[in-house]
Amino acid sequence: MMKMIYERGLDHQDAAESLGVSPSRVSQMHAVVVQKLKRRLKDW
Repeated sequence: MMKMIYERGLDHQDAAESLGVSPSRVSQMHAVVVQKLKRRLKDW
């Protein structure tokens, strides 16, 4: 999902359609990944 958004340039709607989930679910997954990255970078 992150590759779809950042490498392929898809928006949440298009990523959601590709994954078979809702755009709100893509937003939720995106937020979780961003928070995990922030925590890991903070500890780095």
